[in-house]
Amino acid sequence: MIRSKRVISFYGAVVCCGLIVAFSLVAAGQDSTGSQPTQSTESLREAAAHKAGSKKIASPEAKQTVQSQPEALPLPLPVKNGASDAERNALVYTAYDLDIRLRPAEQRISVRGLVSIRNVGTTPLQRLPIQISSSLTWESARIGGQELTFGVAMVNTDADHTGEMKEALLPLATPLAPGAELQLDLTYSGTIPQTARRLESIGTDSNTALLTDWDRVSDDFTGLRGYGNVLWYPVTAAPALLGDKAVLFEQIGAQKLMLSTASFRAHLTVEAAGPQPNFAAINGQPIPLTVATPQQSGLPGIWKAELPEGLMGFQVPSLFVAARQNQTAPDSPVVLYLRPDNQIDVSSYVLAAGQVFPMLEQWLGPHPAARISILDLPERGDAPFEAGTLLVTPIQDASSEQLTAAMAHSLTHACFHSNRAWLEEGVAHFMGSLWMEKARGRGAVMRSFEPGRQALSLAEPESPKDGPGHPLVSATMPTFYRTKAGFVLWMLRGITGDQQLAAALTSYRPEMDTRPDYFEELLGQSGKRKELSWFFKDWVYSDPGLPELNISGVYPRETSLQGSYLVAVTIDNSGWAAAEVPITLRTPQTSITTRLVVPAHGQAVQRSVIQGKPDELRVNDGTVPETVATEHVKSIDYTAAEPLGK
Repeated sequence: MIRSKRVISFYGAVVCCGLIVAFSLVAAGQDSTGSQPTQSTESLREAAAHKAGSKKIASPEAKQTVQSQPEALPLPLPVKNGASDAERNALVYTAYDLDIRLRPAEQRISVRGLVSIRNVGTTPLQRLPIQISSSLTWESARIGGQELTFGVAMVNTDADHTGEMKEALLPLATPLAPGAELQLDLTYSGTIPQTARRLESIGTDSNTALLTDWDRVSDDFTGLRGYGNVLWYPVTAAPALLGDKAVLFEQIGAQKLMLSTASFRAHLTVEAAGPQPNFAAINGQPIPLTVATPQQSGLPGIWKAELPEGLMGFQVPSLFVAARQNQTAPDSPVVLYLRPDNQIDVSSYVLAAGQVFPMLEQWLGPHPAARISILDLPERGDAPFEAGTLLVTPIQDASSEQLTAAMAHSLTHACFHSNRAWLEEGVAHFMGSLWMEKARGRGAVMRSFEPGRQALSLAEPESPKDGPGHPLVSATMPTFYRTKAGFVLWMLRGITGDQQLAAALTSYRPEMDTRPDYFEELLGQSGKRKELSWFFKDWVYSDPGLPELNISGVYPRETSLQGSYLVAVTIDNSGWAAAEVPITLRTPQTSITTRLVVPAHGQAVQRSVIQGKPDELRVNDGTVPETVATEHVKSIDYTAAEPLGK
């Protein structure tokens, strides 16, 4: 396991802060083989953190100590003790309606929000803990028009780039009963400058930290990525710290899962005296900015935008406003927004999108209106970020291979949408690997899978008795809803075939996905009926861990048909998950591949006839993740008196 301070520190500096690894190719380039090491390596670090923890900081209990609020305001009142984690974990947000006002020249944001919350706990709540970034100030809170007198505590958390949050403790005249819901009217304001305080505090060098924590409100660029980066909207969550195993990363996923069915609408007002903004996006959706008052005689202009009410989906709220050049090619599925000083030729991006799109249509169906927007980040080395159909990344020269790999992932989000994380992210990961197969061959894909398999092996339970694990239907860690989901789709491809899986993906409708078994039923309807309940049970609905396969016996003998051989292969599975694996027999001239289901903690036998004398056996080809390995190769020994052993 990876336990070093340096690894955990770097992981916190890159992954937690919104790095969407599938696009780091564009910003940072690939290795010489063209593989995608960043995604798998970060997943490995996350899984290692999950099991090993880190010694980089003091104990979580020590850092979670609540401190007094420094400013002395008449209202709200500073308090010494924050809420309990039980109180925090009992609240779920069901609706946001935000009026957002930006003054970029002052780095200032002011928000009035109507937010609806529900008590999902088992006991009534006497008070409500509501949190924002430590750089913002709570101004008022109302329930049903009634002004509340409340206290505010400073709480340490790495969910915000300052390393702290302000927690308002709102008293209730009538306790909020389990299952009950109410609406809050909240106002707060303050500045959001760029800061790398939380990363520098765990030893990350200043330059790396700033390229990772680039969130801020500023003259030509406002980028606020939400929970895990900056708490610019009201949230409620227990403190989460870098270095405390994988708690922060699980919290980020939990926040996305919690908000996936929440409604969200926003009204945005930008008062700008400097560069005139021409791009705005909320929750990954570009929205038109209209001029309400033009700039004149040194006075600021006012721009407005509106995001209609809709469901959040699997993401946290994000906000972007920028002054950029709009580079749009007719009929292209990609629109680029460049910094004014960026003179790059964007035709390579448009070409890459055009190359990838036909493959996506083959697998996901025709989507003539599907588009992605790419927003240029301020610094060349800034960490990329993805939300919905918006990709925020440094736009710079990159090879065709790098760009097409990035586009395969990003355009998938424009063509396929699901409120289930394992499908939303897993399908995008799957399509990226399919493009790699098309461009560089299956071997390159299998090699790229190995770091992800290692990460998954570290994060999975060794057996069901060790805990419930992370079922894909409720997974909150990228190692599962992205990496494992990608494996699951590759395994389904092997079991059902390309045509049946593509038909299920094409016919998928997110509004119809109201039951966990919806996608399983689609697969059954889209092709030849094949029993898949065993697969979904072990790989989607529950998480018993990974299989552990072993070739326990090989029995070759010549048949009565001249030159042909019958080979019986015995496969053991000491793991807790069943698996269907490919079995390949090779001769110097030919090969055949069959498939075999090996039950959990069981054994299965496959008998195959092949023309010629086989000399090699291969079990698994990398598509089925195992605890230790994903490919087993054995030379067939015809001189052995006994069946071949392990």
